[in-house]
Amino acid sequence: MRNFFIFLFLGTCQLIAQPIELELKNFPVEIEGRGFYIKGVLDGRVDTSKIGWSLLNEEWRGRAYTLKGGLSRQLGHYLSTNLTNDSTQVPLVMSVCGLVISEKKKVMREGRATIQVVFMKEQEGLYGKVFETSFSTETVSEIGKDIYTTHERRIRFLLTGCLKKLQQSRWQEVKPDFISLEEALAEYRSKDSLSKSIQDSLRVFRNAKEEQMKVLTLEQIHYSKGLFPSYVQGDNKHGTLWPYKLHFAKLNNKEVNSLFLDYKAKFRLTFLTLGIGAALVGLSFMGESVQETGMPYLSLLVPGTVFMGCSVPIYFKTKKLGRNTVDKYNLAIESN
Repeated sequence: MRNFFIFLFLGTCQLIAQPIELELKNFPVEIEGRGFYIKGVLDGRVDTSKIGWSLLNEEWRGRAYTLKGGLSRQLGHYLSTNLTNDSTQVPLVMSVCGLVISEKKKVMREGRATIQVVFMKEQEGLYGKVFETSFSTETVSEIGKDIYTTHERRIRFLLTGCLKKLQQSRWQEVKPDFISLEEALAEYRSKDSLSKSIQDSLRVFRNAKEEQMKVLTLEQIHYSKGLFPSYVQGDNKHGTLWPYKLHFAKLNNKEVNSLFLDYKAKFRLTFLTLGIGAALVGLSFMGESVQETGMPYLSLLVPGTVFMGCSVPIYFKTKKLGRNTVDKYNLAIESN
């Protein structure tokens, strides 16, 4: 039974995984002789909804990468926090015309990031360009880490690279033509050559997935009995039905798909109830009175135990749904 709860707890950790939002870590941006600071960041991209796609992580493959809180807020907060300013420096506005991160795998997993930016002065609500640049970087993932964990580092590197280019330019000598914000954003969106590459990378992923569906072989799935069933197809053995979702999709059988969706819902509910129960039980053993009396808080322990107990029958229903899904899947193959 102990192994059973460990298994459910690990599943809970996977269940509560959040959407792929990247947040930049705070590190001081050091640029010698800097005569400017960034007072704000504008999002001048054509596609403001994403900065790339997850292509290498099997669980999250095909999901979009975004910046937490949006590009303007995330980059603006990072620069205001880590790029110090004083009254002797000139305030500039940075407009991001394009930002994309991409992934590929040859021998090692590699991540690439590219940015296009325009730096502007602001005067009475009008904006004038003083410098325009782009910057790229490509690095491999660290051993033992997924490629997505290093994307935020690449974005920070891009920002520092663009700021250094600005510092090395003759931006202070530029006498810009000031235009309205709407005109400025319209002009800079026309420079966005990166949004299309985001769609192109997704198209490559979808084409690869379609090819995978074409060559996918429909074989019967066998399962072992016991507390923790294993599902086997050919030489592949798995503890859940997740790896076979492409097989179910290719079969295109409504009954099989319905059973699999029900299986997934029960699977998640099992870990949700266990996670809530485990959290309540853990909290019941915390606090000063527990240390003094040696007794847990029953107001937390009892409902926590109930939640954990409820996860057990749901788990066995999940097992039954998994076997029913496999039975219908095999029967459909035999009928074809």
